[in-house]
Amino acid sequence: MNYKEFIDGINAENGIRLIEFYIEGYAHYDSCSIGRYVDRDFRGCEFCKEIICILTKDASERYFFWDKYDEDRKIFNFKNKGGKKSLKDIWDKVIITKIVYWNK
Repeated sequence: MNYKEFIDGINAENGIRLIEFYIEGYAHYDSCSIGRYVDRDFRGCEFCKEIICILTKDASERYFFWDKYDEDRKIFNFKNKGGKKSLKDIWDKVIITKIVYWNK
């Protein structure tokens, strides 16, 4: 999957539901996921699908996006290896382990 396919898929309400991956060569980011989740109002009706990025096993690094994934947001912190990076910046190091699509 290339980066554009990922962005198009995660930003489509009926596209990618969840993608699990790790960043090659960075043990800190060995269990990452980006998923689209359904919220419901008090009557049980769907009203929003938010995108949640969980970048570490303990979920201490997580980010939320409403409706669309912000490609330019720098969510990965590589400290001594170049500082903050966006997913787009490091896509060549992303190793996808699982993709789940919404039922159509």
